[in-house]
Amino acid sequence: MENIFISQIKKSEFFKNVLILASGRGLAMIIPFIIAPILSRLYTPEDFGVLAIYIMCVQVLSSIAAFTYEYAIILPLKNKDVFSLIYLCGVIVICYSLLLFIIILIFHEYIVDLLGNPIIADWLYFIPLNVLFIGFFNVLNYYYTRQKEYSVVAKSNVLKSIGLSGVQLCFGVITGGAGGLILGQLVSVLFGNTQMIRKFLKNIRIITRVSSKNLYSVARTYLNFPLYFLGNVLINNISLNVINLIINSIYSTKTLGYYSYSYKYLSLPSALIGDAIGQVYFEKISCSLRNGLPIQKIFILTLKRLLLIGIPIFGILFFIVEDLFAFVFGEVWRVAGEYAKIIMPLILIRFIAMPLSLTYIALERQKLALFMQILLIIFTLLPAVFSYVCGWEIRNYLVLNTIVLSLFYLVMLSVAYKISFVIKNNL
Repeated sequence: MENIFISQIKKSEFFKNVLILASGRGLAMIIPFIIAPILSRLYTPEDFGVLAIYIMCVQVLSSIAAFTYEYAIILPLKNKDVFSLIYLCGVIVICYSLLLFIIILIFHEYIVDLLGNPIIADWLYFIPLNVLFIGFFNVLNYYYTRQKEYSVVAKSNVLKSIGLSGVQLCFGVITGGAGGLILGQLVSVLFGNTQMIRKFLKNIRIITRVSSKNLYSVARTYLNFPLYFLGNVLINNISLNVINLIINSIYSTKTLGYYSYSYKYLSLPSALIGDAIGQVYFEKISCSLRNGLPIQKIFILTLKRLLLIGIPIFGILFFIVEDLFAFVFGEVWRVAGEYAKIIMPLILIRFIAMPLSLTYIALERQKLALFMQILLIIFTLLPAVFSYVCGWEIRNYLVLNTIVLSLFYLVMLSVAYKISFVIKNNL
């Protein structure tokens, strides 16, 4: 029986594609993880707190760099429409990044005050460039997902990791300070783009032949993405990152450094396995929907796989995470291990829910997804307001935040399950 199960796994295209993506991400994460004990001794918790603020800005702003048209790349039946979408995304990303730079120039001092950390001031000017690189990376990422060229995505993630680790290590040894961590983020995406762009250049003639009529056509066909899904994506990224601003404002940059470190390493299973499963799941259900086939069986099977993977990983980590952080990163980081133990149930539920939330996109249920994300940001703010009013210390806040957001993700997962029974033809 066991041999039959293993044989089925080997023959499964789903597992094969997940393995390609996960192996690339795994190698990409091994490099930073190996040097993490060094970086934790070269940089301070305050440095990582400043990095968390910078990453918060970049992640929120880059999430809508192409006005979410990149999500539509996987859907068209005709390749002509695919390349038209890529062209459209490229134009939007460039214009959006230039607009961000102008806004930062005009409102620089106000933004610094809003973020509550003067150290970030000079690094704000790097945000538009970082957003530009990430915007192109995301567009090409969805193109190669559509083409099932997962090895290209995997290699790009490895190159990102090399750039990130090399720069952060070098600057940590030479100068120290948050600047080295921030420059590593910028260089990493540049490295990742080189692999994708090099392979994509063979299509450059097709891209240059895209007409304004085709651009208008695809922009209109997939207008629901910027109209409804853009707000969904933006609110989702704000809700995921606003906790960094909350902790920095209510507590301190040092506390934020501890929290961001705990969240970063607890999220490794999601980045390594969860995202890979989600990417393959999205491709499979999109393909099924294009052919008028049901997707609920794919949903249920993917849910079981996520549970089978997630529960053992986070179950073991729960009992050892405090000592593990102290041993690997240094005793000063034991506090981060304490925070990690508190938020672990939330990370587990999010690990399961986020890949399956792509069901909303595949079914083009943008309005429903937007409603769910509005709820998410409300649920994120409530624990912060309550903790601030009551004067709670950080651990009490994290406990309440974990309970409230875990309940939300369970609701979001159940709604995704219900809509998976819908068959939508001719996406």
